[in-house]
Amino acid sequence: MFSVKAAGSAPLSYQWRFFGSNISGATLSNFSRSNVQDAYTGPYVVLVGNPLGWVTSTVANLSLTTAPLLGSVQMTGGVFTFVLSGPPGFNYAVERSSNLNDWMVLSTVSNSNGLVLFADPSASNFVYRYYRARLIP
Repeated sequence: MFSVKAAGSAPLSYQWRFFGSNISGATLSNFSRSNVQDAYTGPYVVLVGNPLGWVTSTVANLSLTTAPLLGSVQMTGGVFTFVLSGPPGFNYAVERSSNLNDWMVLSTVSNSNGLVLFADPSASNFVYRYYRARLIP
């Protein structure tokens, strides 16, 4: 969701734009996209006007980040390992749970090249152990 606060002589009018083109029906102080796809990524601005003229907001860029994936899962000698793959240049929190409800951060990893090898040597101490990775903003 994009939102703008504007001040000036009433009445204020709004027109959201994407890549320089008006977005049909986007004429409120906020604008949201649902089910965002790659086609919706890029620069957004809003024109705010009143009877005295129009001004253009600064550009807000919408981008998507691919969720991290856990793969190459192995258990060797009581050590659980997997490869976390995701966009490089981001940090991830690797979380663990024994019941899929209560999650705790096991480690924070930095993904410099797109792949990170992760190991949990304490995995064999649990009957069930679930893992997930989430992007740290």
